[in-house]
Amino acid sequence: MPTKGMGNRQLPTPKQNMISFVTKWTRQAQQPKKPKRTAEDYRIMGRELSTKAQKPKDAEATKENVRGIWRKWSKFCAFQGVDDVRRAIQQCDNATTMLFLCFICENYKVKAFNSVHQYLLQFKQLYNRVNGCHMDTNDAKEVFKYLDTTLADEFKLRRTMKAKPVLGADDILLLLTHLWARDTSVFPTEDQRLTTATIMLLSIYTGCRPAELVDALKRAGGKTTSRKRPHIEVWDAINDLDEDEWRAPWDNKNDSEYDDDYFDPDTVEREYKSLCYEDIRLWIVRNPTEEERDLLGMEITFSHHKGADRKPKPTTFLFHEEALPILCPISHVLTHAIKDDAIEVEGSSQAEPFFTSHLQHPTKAVLIHWRPEMLKTPIFRQAVRTCDMFQLVQLKLEQQELRLELKHLYGHAFVQGSIGTEAGEEYHQLSRQIATVTKTFEQELKREYRRDYFYRIHNEELEKILKKVTALAPTYVEPVVKHQLPERAQLQEIMCDLSKDLIARNIIIRRIHAINTMVALSRRQEVQCHKSQLSKSSSGSSLGGSPKVKEEPPSYDRRMRTFSKPDKMKDNVERHLEKRTRGKYECCHPICKAERLLLNSIILFKNHVEMVHGIRLRGEKEVS
Repeated sequence: MPTKGMGNRQLPTPKQNMISFVTKWTRQAQQPKKPKRTAEDYRIMGRELSTKAQKPKDAEATKENVRGIWRKWSKFCAFQGVDDVRRAIQQCDNATTMLFLCFICENYKVKAFNSVHQYLLQFKQLYNRVNGCHMDTNDAKEVFKYLDTTLADEFKLRRTMKAKPVLGADDILLLLTHLWARDTSVFPTEDQRLTTATIMLLSIYTGCRPAELVDALKRAGGKTTSRKRPHIEVWDAINDLDEDEWRAPWDNKNDSEYDDDYFDPDTVEREYKSLCYEDIRLWIVRNPTEEERDLLGMEITFSHHKGADRKPKPTTFLFHEEALPILCPISHVLTHAIKDDAIEVEGSSQAEPFFTSHLQHPTKAVLIHWRPEMLKTPIFRQAVRTCDMFQLVQLKLEQQELRLELKHLYGHAFVQGSIGTEAGEEYHQLSRQIATVTKTFEQELKREYRRDYFYRIHNEELEKILKKVTALAPTYVEPVVKHQLPERAQLQEIMCDLSKDLIARNIIIRRIHAINTMVALSRRQEVQCHKSQLSKSSSGSSLGGSPKVKEEPPSYDRRMRTFSKPDKMKDNVERHLEKRTRGKYECCHPICKAERLLLNSIILFKNHVEMVHGIRLRGEKEVS
């Protein structure tokens, strides 16, 4: 955010503050209030309540679990040749339930007794939703006996719990050091590297579940809430929406619900069950030691714990400053706030003012307020920087690799020529199945190899001890990792500096430098260098001639070169503008981007680039 002219900005006078308060209070008092129901409304509502059963308020996870067991029941009915799935569950008895559990054990990868028992509980919940009553107690006991005896012995279901590894302080420091200094993986944007480190720190200090920090709820279809729901004003434009498609599969289509016509447009609700800015309170606290700088403190309230919908129990944790930036959660959260421009007071684009303040008596602490539009915004969000600015996407790396491999073998004709046909739909479905099976196989192979390695290495070490074999310790060679972005190299030096015997001034300078560098890094993106996509079957193929392999994309320094001719630069800009969707255009120049300059058309955008930045682009006649 631009800070130009902040030094000349005058603080509001007490009279101006009073006028602002009265104006705000008057605007709130003039808001329309919800009208009360009349006696006739109560009589109508009473008749509706007497003839309609009330639906339970289920959590989103419960709804998704019931949807999952509904899909399994539909597959079971299709296997049995039953068309009416709903009627089948209405006429379900204990024998059918036993067969259904046996079908799950045979066709799904289930190894634990508790997993099958959980499927039984979900099926009983589905039975209750469809029939409006609980399953018969005697039938439920018979099904459990069948599960406890026959199914558990036949499929060798495991009854013991898996051991969960626990990390220590050294392991955490090793993981964070690897993330900042040794990690060679490319994130969609570097702000996700900052997000990963912040989530790790908050999980370490508070012991919270990851689902309390990020939104882990699932919607219909098994997809997470990475895509936002339609806004309120968009609902009126969707006239051809089939309401039956939005119902739960076990709901009765003939039921009608009471609808309250009143809607308050100013009411803003939290869309995601994740950590938002309103859950964090950042304080500047006056130092009790005179002539010393103020201290930063932070409060974080976690309210989305397990079972919070029925028994809310919010928990607040207090944080103070840490000497090492790599272990300081306050520095990481402050970096997120500066990056998102979430602080209400202007001029908060740098970290220096927060660490060089001196509060005067009688002020004991100052609360850093967030901007009102950022209060309901999740701190940890997923975004990808493209030529079309930031867009929410779902990464499907396995399908991209498979698509590249098919293009190398068969060209673009097979992939692009079948779009919109039955063969194309079958191709995409088979591609997803291949990617899923491949990923599952690789995970199982890694898991089995890891188990075999740790079982074998202990025997080898014990054998060396018994045979008194002396082995020379291998010399450690520090790996050299060359980062594309200069901010990563700078941040590597700061984060790997674990010295604590510094004076207070140098510790503060190191922390300020770390925050400013993390802010700068979060706005950058590394270049994804794909590996050569060689076909495994091409070497032994009898078709003759190996497919051509595309060269690796140029490095970051190579991409930042200047154009040899102005025409090449203009062609490159036009290619990027053609990919953009219609809407407002944003100038990517650092100054214009800081001022959030938006242009309504491509003509205004090109005029702005020519007049302000001195770069002439192609006109309409030249493009056509």
